[in-house]
Amino acid sequence: RGLIQKLELLTTKIGEPLLQFTLAHGDFTPWNQYSIGGRPAIYDWEMSHPSLPFGFDAFHFIFQQGILVERTSWQTIKERIDASELPWLFKQQGLDQELYLELYLTINIANYLTIYAQQDQWHVQIHWLLQTWNEALSDILQKTLAPRKLMILDIFDFLQGRNYAALKFPEVSPELVSEHSDIDLCITHKDKKPLLQFIQQHPLALAVHSTSKSFMV
Repeated sequence: RGLIQKLELLTTKIGEPLLQFTLAHGDFTPWNQYSIGGRPAIYDWEMSHPSLPFGFDAFHFIFQQGILVERTSWQTIKERIDASELPWLFKQQGLDQELYLELYLTINIANYLTIYAQQDQWHVQIHWLLQTWNEALSDILQKTLAPRKLMILDIFDFLQGRNYAALKFPEVSPELVSEHSDIDLCITHKDKKPLLQFIQQHPLALAVHSTSKSFMV
């Protein structure tokens, strides 16, 4: 729910600018290419499109390699984008790299959410993708929506599919809870460490303080 809400916010943020589109493979990844006599060849063109935003394939390659092969965080992926030739390419074209990254995320996430919604069972890689996309959107939208609200949306999306209860919780969406109120969660013991790690690695978390007691953390 939080991911979809952030996609709607991002779409509003992007607006209707004048854009540059190009032919794109659509699923340009390390496993969809090989070498013939030292020359690269690309296959699996069923997701290609004659008109996708500039840089779509390059962003997709870095995201898919980072998430599905190396299991890296959004922060690492962001650094790799900035360290690649993409900033130079966008500068040469006179285009805003951040805008085209937002377009890539909007189109790619919406497309795959449609596919995943039709699947009864999700493999673990889908959860990796959803988590990293969520982190990327929160980082991009932190000037549009309060970081606290973004963090709360992400935490409840992280808890989706796990057993938990929110204690003394009002009948409102989690992100609408007053800034003067805390959120008490009852979760299983096995989910404590993953939740803490998720919060510690979140791009909006500058510092995390954890205090363990006999009955709570």
